[in-house]
Amino acid sequence: MKAVAIKGAILLLITLVQVSLLPRLSLGKLQPDFFLIVTCCWALINGSRMGVGSGFVAGLLQDLYGSGSNIFIKPAMGYLSGRFEGKIYKDSVVFPPLIVLGASFLGGIITFLVHEEYLFNLTFSYALQNIILPGALVNAVLCLGVYPFLLWVENKMEETPRGVY
Repeated sequence: MKAVAIKGAILLLITLVQVSLLPRLSLGKLQPDFFLIVTCCWALINGSRMGVGSGFVAGLLQDLYGSGSNIFIKPAMGYLSGRFEGKIYKDSVVFPPLIVLGASFLGGIITFLVHEEYLFNLTFSYALQNIILPGALVNAVLCLGVYPFLLWVENKMEETPRGVY
C-alpha cells in the first residue's frame, strides 16, 4: 500500500510540473513528456503490467488537461517498454534512455496520426523534424536523471521491512 501511495504522489507531482511549470519553460511545441518517461521507467523496473497500469493513470491525468488520446498511447508505450524488463541490466544507464527514445518516437508518430490538430495543419516531415524527434531526444536525455531516481525509490521501498508499523 505504501508503494501505491508513493507512486501516486510521484504522478501527482509530475502532473503539477507538467501542467504549471513546463508550459512556461518549453520552446514552442517542444515539451518534455514526464508522464511517458516515468511510465517507461516504471515498466523497465517492474514489467509490462506496471507499465500498462502507470501508463493508464498517467494518460488519464494528462488527458484531464489536454487531448484525449494519451489514455490509449501511454499504456501501449508502457507495455512495450515493460517487455524489456528482465532483458536488460536494471542499473544500466544506456538502455533506459534508448527505450524512452523509441517509445517517445513511436508515441509521437501515433499522436500525429490521431490528432486532427496535427494531421490537418502540419506535414508529417515537419512534425517529425520539429516536434517528434526533438521531443524524443529531450525525453531520452531527461531519462538519464529520472530512471536512476525511480530505481532508487523502488530499491528503498524493497528495503522497508514488511509488517512493521
